[in-house]
Amino acid sequence: QAVIWTGQTFIAVGSAGTVLSSRDAASWSVRQVRSDSTLRRVAVAGTGSSFGNPTPQQLVAVGDGGAIFTSPDGDKWTERASGTISSLRSVLWSRSRFVAAGDSGTILVSFDGTSWGRSNFVSIDGVTSVADNGQEFLATSTGFFDNTNVLHSSDGLSWRADELGLTASIRSLLWTASGYVGVGDFGSVYRSTDGRSWTRSQATASADLLDVVREDLLQERFRGG
Repeated sequence: QAVIWTGQTFIAVGSAGTVLSSRDAASWSVRQVRSDSTLRRVAVAGTGSSFGNPTPQQLVAVGDGGAIFTSPDGDKWTERASGTISSLRSVLWSRSRFVAAGDSGTILVSFDGTSWGRSNFVSIDGVTSVADNGQEFLATSTGFFDNTNVLHSSDGLSWRADELGLTASIRSLLWTASGYVGVGDFGSVYRSTDGRSWTRSQATASADLLDVVREDLLQERFRGG
């Protein structure tokens, strides 16, 4: 379902509580968590160092049925109470907090990955992705007929919604140096410099696009072998 680079290790999450880890993306080790839930996204908090190598300080994986698991190293995982049974489809670490989001308007915030509180956002729409530009959190939600709304928050707790009038859901949202990039259903690609005015283009493939990643993060990992 998702894979990240922590600075030292690749962590992948997926069906039936499966977690995989790898140092080189070639050989993988299974790190099964005690859950039957599909884990859909994973995020890592800031990094420290060990003998000159960066090490993750807190990993958070989220998934179906409100599942949240944390790990200090990607090997041993601990289940945390989310306070919801709604499936969580996105998690982000930014500005000293985790923000997780999912079905039925669920948006959760945690400063340590262990204790979670729910935001004031109320909606029946599913929240599909969360991003941050350093000053404002942005989330996308999908309602009836796949109409997409963009949610804005300064702290991850208080949100307001702008209706975009788009008819293809944004499944993944990312902040880059030039603005926001979102991808979604039917090969749709969305761009915005401010999170308020959006342009839509079409990818070469018409298949649903489920995730987007910055190229420089991949280059950082593989530079020098």
